[in-house]
Amino acid sequence: MYSTPYRAASDQTVSYSTSTNFPWMESENPYAHIKEFEDVCNTFQEGGASIDLMRLKTNGLKRQISNFSAKENEKFYECWERYMEAINACPHHGFNTWLLVSYFYDGMSSSMKQLLETMCGGDFNEQKSEEAMDFLSYVG
Repeated sequence: MYSTPYRAASDQTVSYSTSTNFPWMESENPYAHIKEFEDVCNTFQEGGASIDLMRLKTNGLKRQISNFSAKENEKFYECWERYMEAINACPHHGFNTWLLVSYFYDGMSSSMKQLLETMCGGDFNEQKSEEAMDFLSYVG
């Protein structure tokens, strides 16, 4: 009934917890912190389970991203915020930017698509994936 507790593969965890300063200063890079944090987390195992097995637990989150759809009467910005929450909940989703844009666009209601096409001059699908993602972030 009780699971095996997490165990660290090295003493890196102790040195990490005593060397990290919070809150971040402007000169500190939060992305570097997240990368370092993930590296430390990868030293942990749950009852001997591999990191790959633990990552399999995120399949539900990945499905939320790939099967995303707008709710009835949802405003565009609410839809975008909800989509970004799903993406941020699973940072190792592995989807390319063009797929993320495609999943969101495909899940939008027809009225949202019309609004988006109007705002970008009628050629949203012709934009490069990075430009499309930037535009969605700007509009949302």
